Amino acid sequence: MKTEKKDLLLTGAMVVVALLLGYAVGVSNSMGPGKVTAAEKVAGSHESRLVGGKMALDGMDWSKSQRTLVFALQAGCHFCSDSAGFYQHLVQQRASFGNTRLVAVLPQGPDESRKYLGKIGFAADEIRQASLGNLGARGTPTLFLVNEKGIVTDVWDGKLSPAREKDLIAHLQTN
Repeated sequence: MKTEKKDLLLTGAMVVVALLLGYAVGVSNSMGPGKVTAAEKVAGSHESRLVGGKMALDGMDWSKSQRTLVFALQAGCHFCSDSAGFYQHLVQQRASFGNTRLVAVLPQGPDESRKYLGKIGFAADEIRQASLGNLGARGTPTLFLVNEKGIVTDVWDGKLSPAREKDLIAHLQTN
């Protein structure tokens, strides 16, 4: 009888552990694509592999500004729309970023892109159409900081937490 109770308790414990693991995976997957914490931004990560590479955006004259913040967005992306307030804040703070240009890149055509950006209230300096995969974006939104030579110097994936938004702004103001 004691062995049966032990087996029953062990089985119950395994079921509880399995449920907790299932819950943890579900919560992790519901955080949104590309949501990367500072601790995960380590050597070998998707973000770090893009840093130091040339940004593939045909016809772009990177030398027009010291830095360009490229916003890889997509019409209908709820993470992009949810980030609109932050993008509007960046436009308002632009003077404190030095010679930094804000460029929105969307896979949609120019008319649809302008309509979407107008809907979310994001006044980018320039709007480009390109395949987001060619830029290195795994999902949207992805923000790339690019220097005057077209080299990616930093990357932010997904809808940013308030702490990562502050980090991005501090980065733009100090560099």
